[in-house]
Order: sequence, then C-alpha cells, then structure tokens
Amino acid sequence: MCRGSLRCPLLCRCARTPGRGGSVVSRIKGLGRGVLLLALAVLVVVVTVSAASAATGPTAVTAGGVSPERPAVSGNRVVWPDFRRGQWDIWLYDGATGQTKQITSGPGDKTMPAISGETVVYVVYGATTGADIYAYDIATGSTRAITTNNGDQLSPTISGNWVAWADYGTSSFTSKIAGMNLSNGTYVTVGSGTTGMREHPQAAGDWIVYEGNAGKGDWNVFAYNCTTGKTTVVANSLFDERFPTTDGLSVA
Repeated sequence: MCRGSLRCPLLCRCARTPGRGGSVVSRIKGLGRGVLLLALAVLVVVVTVSAASAATGPTAVTAGGVSPERPAVSGNRVVWPDFRRGQWDIWLYDGATGQTKQITSGPGDKTMPAISGETVVYVVYGATTGADIYAYDIATGSTRAITTNNGDQLSPTISGNWVAWADYGTSSFTSKIAGMNLSNGTYVTVGSGTTGMREHPQAAGDWIVYEGNAGKGDWNVFAYNCTTGKTTVVANSLFDERFPTTDGLSVA
C-alpha cells in the first residue's frame, strides 16, 4: 500500500455498498503513476477541532431557524438552507465575526449549498426552467447564474474556481456531470454518455469525483482532473461504489 500522499496523486479508499463487505486492492492507471486502490466497507469521519472550540464547546449558528439542514463549511464560515421565512433560503454564518445573515432572496426555494473560500454555490428551483445553479460572492454580495438550462441542475460542488454539478437535462434516464471555471467562464463536460446516470460530484483541489452506472446497473466511481481534462476510473468492481468524496489527495 502506498504510504506517501506526495508520491501518490490520488490514494483511493472507496466504500462498497453496505452489506457487501470485503476489500479489493487494484492499481489505477492514467494518473502518470500507478495508484493503489483499497476499497473497504468502512465509513471514516475525520473531524478537526481547534483548541479554542475544544475549550469553549460548540457554537450554535442557526438560532431561530426553522428546519436548518445540510450545512457546508469552508474555513470559519458555514452555509445551510433554512425555511424560517416561508421558503428555503441560504444562510451564512461567519465565525470570524459571529454574524449570521441570509444571502439569498426572491422567489423559488434555494437548497444544496456548497462553499469554498469567498464563493457559495446553490440550487434555485424556478417555476419554468427547473433547478439551476447560482453563485454568491461573499466579498461583494453579488450573485451570478451558473446555469439557466432547461431541466434540473443539482448537487453543486465547488473547489476554488471550479464548480461542478449533476446535469439531468430533460431526460429521466441519463445525466452528466458538468463543470465551470469561475475565473474565465469556461464550461466543461466532466462525465457523460448516451446511457446511464452520473451523479453526486465532489470537488477538491484539481479533482472532481463522481459516481456513474453507464446504464450497466452497478455504480462505479470516477475522477476528473481539471488541469489535464482526463478522467480516471477509481472503482470498477462487480459491486456498487457510491457517494464518493475527496480532499484532493484521497477518495473515500
């Protein structure tokens, strides 16, 4: 097993479908060097707690909220959807100032937030175009549309300048993973095909990982490199590998 993350561009640990235990060790090609894949039926959660937080205990960031859910964190900021004013909107807590504020408004529910640095991305459900992706700039308070396509664009993820999401278009049977570079407005297709579904992208560093079944029934995990534009198969066994996540070095 490769022990050095600097020697291994992508060290992968992908959990199989629950109830189908065991492990698989295989070698991934296409990243410039071989990478060992260890798939374990184990869920690992890593929590980093600062000394100050440990001393003072947890801080409530959603006081007064109604059904707050699905928080996302970047640095000392937290975002989440809240139903406190009769529809779902996105709220932001800044740990540096201790302030909480609503960052979305207007008609339509806003859900599925993700945050990286100064940018928050989220889904807006429109009356005619389905669900689209928007980005909010914390520093300027400005909002921009990332997608305005027909059909649903869901599950946004962001790392630095890269945003990715699942594009369901107008089909109930196929979907793709699309991406955009916020710095230059360039759109890319991360993962696509004529059959099957591709869902649940997660971005970190130069990588976007996602799951797909290519119409074959079983789900596999793939990794797209934003710099090279190349896609690598991370997990491709007879079992389902789903809901991948990454920190830019490892996949779980």
